[in-house]
Amino acid sequence: MKRWTRQERALIRARYPTERTADLASELGVSACAVRVQASRMRLRKSLAYLIQRAREGRRQPLGTERLRTSYKSNGIVMVKVSNKGTQTEQWRPKHHLIWSQANGKNVPPGFRVIFKDGNKQNLDPGNLELATRDEISAQAFAKFRSYPPPLQDAIRLTCKLQSEIVRRRAGQV
Repeated sequence: MKRWTRQERALIRARYPTERTADLASELGVSACAVRVQASRMRLRKSLAYLIQRAREGRRQPLGTERLRTSYKSNGIVMVKVSNKGTQTEQWRPKHHLIWSQANGKNVPPGFRVIFKDGNKQNLDPGNLELATRDEISAQAFAKFRSYPPPLQDAIRLTCKLQSEIVRRRAGQV
């Protein structure tokens, strides 16, 4: 068992709450476990600011990380990490937006959406991506909906009402 000098204990008391234990241990020439045990005996703890900082670093994913969105409305959309600053919507961008921007040399203008011509959200070929307004998207959906037979149109309407009610009730419970 190591005998700690006054200077070593003073160093632990001053720096343990705000520094990584491994860094402190390497400076003292002992194991991280030995530093933790000594800090525990001295009734020291990591500071809240340090713990918050380490938690953020641990959750931070590297830029370029991709994830698949599985929410109700955007199911199947691939998101790409583009920044570590700002809100979640500023940090993560839809991959098809990035591909469209790269192919066209400009960002997606406000009020426009990038849509998949063939409807396949996994087909990220620049030729399959198209810029459209919300009105154009609504008109296309309406035309497609009107091409269905009336019983199927009724079933779609009822399904949409049911899904809206489910979302509304879940929101009320939360």
